[in-house]
Amino acid sequence: MDVMMRKSFALILQAVLSTCSDCPPKYFQIRPDLCVVNLGPTDSYCSAAEMCANFGAARGHLAFLVGRNARQIMPHLPGSTNLCLGLNVFLTSPNQSTVGWRDVDPRTPQYTTKKDEIFWQLGEPGGTDPIIIMEGTTRTMYSCLTTCKSMSLSAFCEYGNPLPTGRRQQHYRSDFPVRLDDFIQTDPSGFSCYQEVTAFSALDCARKCTLDVACRSIYYGSDLCVVKLGEAGSFCSACEMCKRYGAARGHLAFLIGRNTRRVMPRLPTSTNLWLGFNWFLSTPNRSAVGWHDVDPRTPQYATVGKEILWDPNDPLGTEPVVVSRCLTKTMFGCSVLCQWLSLTVYCEHGGHLPTENWQQLYRSDFPVQLKDNFILPSTKSLGCYQEILTNSMTECAHRCTVNMECRSFYYGRYNLRCVHTLYADSLLPSVFAMNPTGWKRFAKTPYPDSRQIKDEP
Repeated sequence: MDVMMRKSFALILQAVLSTCSDCPPKYFQIRPDLCVVNLGPTDSYCSAAEMCANFGAARGHLAFLVGRNARQIMPHLPGSTNLCLGLNVFLTSPNQSTVGWRDVDPRTPQYTTKKDEIFWQLGEPGGTDPIIIMEGTTRTMYSCLTTCKSMSLSAFCEYGNPLPTGRRQQHYRSDFPVRLDDFIQTDPSGFSCYQEVTAFSALDCARKCTLDVACRSIYYGSDLCVVKLGEAGSFCSACEMCKRYGAARGHLAFLIGRNTRRVMPRLPTSTNLWLGFNWFLSTPNRSAVGWHDVDPRTPQYATVGKEILWDPNDPLGTEPVVVSRCLTKTMFGCSVLCQWLSLTVYCEHGGHLPTENWQQLYRSDFPVQLKDNFILPSTKSLGCYQEILTNSMTECAHRCTVNMECRSFYYGRYNLRCVHTLYADSLLPSVFAMNPTGWKRFAKTPYPDSRQIKDEP
C-alpha cells in the first residue's frame, strides 16, 4: 500500500513538474499559456520594455511587458507590487474608456482592449495620459506619463515564444494597425520609445527593424540635410549666412523652418535656434497655424499646427519670428533681433541652384491676397529689405529674378523706387512709402519650378 501511494505521488509530482517546465527558467506560471518573470524596479515605460526585450533576447525567446493579462497576474503577486504595464495609446489620443488601448505583444499588433482588461481606480478619471500602471494594493489602474513618478513600479515580462532563427520575411504596411493621415506628434509627453538608426535606404531601415526584436515600426526620411553655421545676431543675418553658404557650393540653402521638430532631438540641449517661421505678411498669430517659412521652393506653404510647439510660458505668437530651445524642444516668439538670447543658425539643403536661364512667374495675389493693404502702419521693419536703383518695373523684377534671396518686390511708379524683400516675403515698411498710391507688389511663385512669366501691369 505504501509503495502504491509513493508511486502515485511520484506520478502526480512528475505531472506537476512537467506542467511547470512549460515556462522557461526564472519564469513562474499563471496558467498553462501564461508565464511571467519579475525583473525588478523600473523608472520609465521605455526602460521596462527594454528590460523585457533584452532579457528574452539573451535567452533566445520573445519577452515583452505585461499588458492585456495584467489582471490575471496581479492576484498572484504581493500587495506591495505596482506594475508598469504595456497598455498604451501611442498611436491614438488618450482614451478615458477601457476600450481601444494597445499592448506590446508583437505577435498581435492589431490587438486593442475590449473592456475587461482595464479596471480604473475609483475616482481616477483614467486615460488622460498615454500609458497605464497598476497598483498592487487595490489591483486597480491609473494612466500615467512614460516617465511615471507617482509610485514605485516593477517590470514584469510575459513569455512569448522562442525567437525565430535563420532567414525570415517580415511584411510591413503603412496603414497598419490603423491608418494615420498625420503621424507627427505635437505633445512631447506622448512620446514613446525611439532609436535613430543609420540606414542608406528605406529598405535598409526596414531590414534593421526586422532584425531587432524590439522594433515595432519604422519612420524613414531621406529628404532632410542640415548644416550648422554658428551664431547670428538677427533673423536677416541668419538667413544671409545660409544663402551664402549654399551659393558658394552651388546649391540652395535656407534657414530651417517646418522641419525643425525633426532636427531638434538630434541637437545638444544647450542649442537655441533661429527659425525661418515668420508672419511678415500677416498680423500677429497666436496659434501654431498659418506661419510661413523661408523655403523658396514652396512660398505658398503655411504651418498647419504640428510644426510649432509653443513653450507653455510664452504668450504665443506676439512677435514676428519664432525661435526654439532644444532643452525643452519648445518654441517661442521673438523680434527679428532677439537680443536677449544667443541663437544658432542651422540651414537646410534645398537642392542644386539652376545653372541655366529660367523664366520666373510673379503674381500680385501670391501667396495671399493683400489688395492695397501691403504697407506697414509704422516705419518699423519686420523683414529683410534691399532698395535697388532701377529705371523701370521690368528692371526691378529682373533684378529680383537673378537674386536668389529675393522673394518679392515693390515698385513705386511715381518715385521709381524699387524695394526687394529678402529671404521672407514681407509687407512694405512705411519708411519707403507713406501711402500705397502708385505702388505695386509682386511675389515670386515656387522656385525653381516655374518656367513661364506672367506679365501684369
